[in-house]
Amino acid sequence: TLSRPAEKLLTERELGRLARQIMGRYRHVFALCSSTNIDRIATLHRANPQGRLTLCDRYQKEVLNVIQRRHGAQSPFYRFDRVWCPYSESFHSRLWNVANYQGFLMFVRSTVYFRNIMEHYREHSVVLYSQWSGYREGPNADPRIQRFLKGFPVISLHTSGHADPAALRKICRLVNPCGILPIHGECPEAFRTLMPETHVACLEDGECLSL
Repeated sequence: TLSRPAEKLLTERELGRLARQIMGRYRHVFALCSSTNIDRIATLHRANPQGRLTLCDRYQKEVLNVIQRRHGAQSPFYRFDRVWCPYSESFHSRLWNVANYQGFLMFVRSTVYFRNIMEHYREHSVVLYSQWSGYREGPNADPRIQRFLKGFPVISLHTSGHADPAALRKICRLVNPCGILPIHGECPEAFRTLMPETHVACLEDGECLSL
């Protein structure tokens, strides 16, 4: 993760304020983000103007139901009562009329299924792209995502969930570990430069470490 380009540093609250401004300019808003990035989904859901529905498919709704059951009582941030699955039995024609008339926020994934839905709402629509920018452009770009977004206005609205080197250094100083064992990242050796006073063990796949 140390070698991954940093996204613009925004707090979730700042990102939410920007999202609310954008949603005020477009009737149909599609959000492309990770289905398990719960804080981002909650932030965008709360930014959706009052009176407009938030829509998603069955899988995403099940994920949100789990989060609400576990954490909804502790914080309204994790309540998703206003998130609807438009192809469920409880979503009747009146709600579709509300969604079409007043607008909506829909969480999507880069599939033909969602692309076909988006085609019906080209007018007054925008895609909020809330993933790593490297998936859209550069040597690691994903052709599937590029094809999915082609032809639609896209606004990138993302802040990285990865800690930057300064934050990692601060955490290491606070914890004062006897050693560091990187388990994920493109350049684990960089921790040796980041924390030269701490032993860093960089293991290969299948290699064991005896403690």
